[in-house]
Amino acid sequence: MYVIQNFSSQTMSKINSFDKLVWLIGLIQYKSLGYKTKLYCCPEDIVFLKENLLYQYYDEIDTTTLTKCDWLNDINLKEFWFFRKIIAMENEFKLNNQFFYSDTDIIINTPLDLDKCDVYLWGKEDSS
Repeated sequence: MYVIQNFSSQTMSKINSFDKLVWLIGLIQYKSLGYKTKLYCCPEDIVFLKENLLYQYYDEIDTTTLTKCDWLNDINLKEFWFFRKIIAMENEFKLNNQFFYSDTDIIINTPLDLDKCDVYLWGKEDSS
């Protein structure tokens, strides 16, 4: 099963050191649990990934899907950044891959049981 992610580029927002560390730990955990990792990004993002030691933890990096999606050019990606996630998920459905989408700020410690669900969401638990 694939864990897919997207990187919205340093031109959209600056990622601080803590966020990079969480991203790296999350990737290491996914790999240690046996997941294949795939990132959707643009070609210019590869340098950032290599400089921050993230590149080597991806089994696949797709630099064409987002670049070839013409209708993304008509969207304000600073405001509607989540559209890149939709494009990545749509492509995985076209490829018939078994996958789930994970943001880069998620760390899991045990494999997810996705056998009996269509949607699995992370959210803040009600502490009351």
